[in-house]
Amino acid sequence: MRLTTAQRNKPIVAEPGTRSPQSGAVSTVRRRRAPAAGVDHSLPDRTPHSSGRRRCALHAVAGGLATLLLSAGVSAPDPDPAHASPKPAAESDAGLGELVVTASDKLSVSLVLPRIGVVADDGDARRMRNLIARDLDLSGEFEVIELAAPEATADQWREEKVRFLVRVSVASRPDRRYDGGVELVDVVSQAVVFESRRTLDAAQLRGGGHEFSDRIIEAVTGDLGSFHSRLTFVGGDGKRRQVHVIDPDGMRLETISPPEHVAAAPAFGPNEQLFYLASVERHPFRLFRAGMAEPVDIGRSGSLYGLAFSPDRKSSALSIATPEGIRVIVGRASFDGWTERTGLLLALHPSFDSDHQLAYAGTRKRLQRVYVGERAVSIAGYSASSPTFCHHPGGTRLVYSVGTRRSAHIVVSDLRGRDPVRLTQTRGRHTAPACSPDGRLIAFFSTRTSGEGPGLYVMRLDGRRPRKIADVLGHSLRWSNRNTLAP
Repeated sequence: MRLTTAQRNKPIVAEPGTRSPQSGAVSTVRRRRAPAAGVDHSLPDRTPHSSGRRRCALHAVAGGLATLLLSAGVSAPDPDPAHASPKPAAESDAGLGELVVTASDKLSVSLVLPRIGVVADDGDARRMRNLIARDLDLSGEFEVIELAAPEATADQWREEKVRFLVRVSVASRPDRRYDGGVELVDVVSQAVVFESRRTLDAAQLRGGGHEFSDRIIEAVTGDLGSFHSRLTFVGGDGKRRQVHVIDPDGMRLETISPPEHVAAAPAFGPNEQLFYLASVERHPFRLFRAGMAEPVDIGRSGSLYGLAFSPDRKSSALSIATPEGIRVIVGRASFDGWTERTGLLLALHPSFDSDHQLAYAGTRKRLQRVYVGERAVSIAGYSASSPTFCHHPGGTRLVYSVGTRRSAHIVVSDLRGRDPVRLTQTRGRHTAPACSPDGRLIAFFSTRTSGEGPGLYVMRLDGRRPRKIADVLGHSLRWSNRNTLAP
């Protein structure tokens, strides 16, 4: 790989274009059923007064959460023990809009993006071209323009006000490998401003295409993209709740955990290995590594209700049942050296900032709120869950889901909870936000019935350009760090 006139981490100044519709196909799975009516998603809101009652109450909470996990449907908001929220006392859906500035109010200037075209000859190159074009569209950094490529001339691209053209090549080799490459051309000057080439195995073609996309994004914006990565979540119906992984373009959906595991809270650990919590035959939830039959020894007793790793994968956090409540403990990624970090009755959804600052969803009184450290930072008066940190090039932001009885929305604020902005606008439940490695995209689940309908979406951190990537619903969504191909 080499840079020519554009140096790595130095963006190319592009003339902006305008917005474009989504392009490319998505992977689909069957629609999930809604949970049975009458399922109670509330949790106890009073602390027991004696140690005996405290233990009994804790066991009741844990048992109730496990029962909820077995009975709730995928489309239910936060239906597993690591993502169950107390019911708010008296909320109105309209009130949320009054309390929080919406993205459409905050961003009155229309979004203008540089236009880009992607061309290839045929065969494998065309397939990689389609993958790269979709990545660039989903990135929210470009308007992808489609012409009758590769026959279109430079003048035709200029007439469409296209600033950049990506040329994709894939050639087979005698050893059954492939020589893949991309060139980024400035349409105005016709200069090649960036190029990258790799020799790929057949199994690496998708990963190589995503890596090319990330490098193109870096060449234009100055920051590496996030498409050579994976998303994980829990999905399923009734008693079958399994861990899945999927690419950020909505393709390559795979089931990871066995059907006998009632799974919860997957997270990517050291070397991007996948871990998750699971209950087997109604026993307490324990920690499992994907592909391993036996649970991981954490040196502590108690059912587990949440899991997280720091971005550098050096620290881990668990929500664990103790005699005093469900607390968050923090230790090394080797699952030792534990220290207790919370003092609330219930502390769920742990999440780390890049400097190992801890966020979680905790219950002190009636409502569950998002905490950063010991400070409650989510909007007062509304139940909140699923905090995550977006490490955007412009600064780290806190993202979480806030809900009422009728809906849930994605909210972004600073790390102290100031200036909250509601990013999702459509009716439905928008839950389980996960931030991309570059902090510029948020993935989330939506039960919306308008537009593209329910499914897994990605959108920019400012709430613009939401794109449905897959026809799946679930919870406990997490985004891995970037993958890298072996040299």
